[in-house]
Amino acid sequence: MSYLFDAQPIDAIAIALTILVIFLNGFTDAPNSIATIVATKTLSMNKACALCAICNVAGLAIVSAITKAVANRILESASFGEKRGIAIVATLASVVIFSCVSWLFSMPSSESHALVAGIWGATLALNQGASINPFLEIIFYMLMSCAISLFLSYFIFCALRRANFPYAKLQILCCATSSFMHGAQDGQKLLGVLLVVTATSRVNNTELILIVGVAMLLGTLLGGGKIVKSMGEGIAPLTPKSAFVSDISATLCLILCSAFGFPVSTSNIKACSVTGAGLGEKSAINYRTLRHIAYVAILTFPVCMLISYIIVRLTLNM
Repeated sequence: MSYLFDAQPIDAIAIALTILVIFLNGFTDAPNSIATIVATKTLSMNKACALCAICNVAGLAIVSAITKAVANRILESASFGEKRGIAIVATLASVVIFSCVSWLFSMPSSESHALVAGIWGATLALNQGASINPFLEIIFYMLMSCAISLFLSYFIFCALRRANFPYAKLQILCCATSSFMHGAQDGQKLLGVLLVVTATSRVNNTELILIVGVAMLLGTLLGGGKIVKSMGEGIAPLTPKSAFVSDISATLCLILCSAFGFPVSTSNIKACSVTGAGLGEKSAINYRTLRHIAYVAILTFPVCMLISYIIVRLTLNM
């Protein structure tokens, strides 16, 4: 942990903000993995959080050992040159501000999309000729993953309409795999940010993995309840069967995206999988909640980009 004390002031601020972003991911994004299992009362909030934490760390550690494709996309995007410290702080500040506001309205947000938007805004502010291609790719992956999750969930539910399995027990397995894939996706993105911020080979990856896992756990325990309620109860009434279908569909979609190194939002994927299962069960869908989740997803890009851009420009002009 010596790099925390050896860092320059701007880097120390960046490290603190990165850990705060990971903590906020536990507030706003990690709870999606356990929302359905808590909503159906298969597990209590504390037991679900413990399972979520263990599987998040396992997903991050195991997938990072196999491939660092998702983390590398963050590393490649965050090439800021001499003004690296200012740009990173501005990027992370935009994520913190947006995540806190969305949490206050009980809406899940994607720290990964906020990061990409913040990086792009900082790059523009530094006049480094930011390419719009990575930005458009992220939007394409978001829309594609949402469509896959929605239709996959609907068709799996229809295929299991007459099947009678112990869905409550299967939910525990699905919760574990969903949390595992959240660690593989969001955990690896946040690990990539830590690697950018510390910018030193002296940092042990195992140490960083533990930092990510503990910060996410604390965030979920302290503030994840609002998102669990919104995602688990706010979109559609869930039964153990529809909750199982939602979880397995979201997990399969995340496995597919992670295999190709596509950085996607677990929040958006889970919202779509819950909707698909609800449609398959012919439940009453709360489209008002879905609209609000969509508004947050759409606003993430321009708002975080603008905040990051303004912070960099103001700092350079001081």
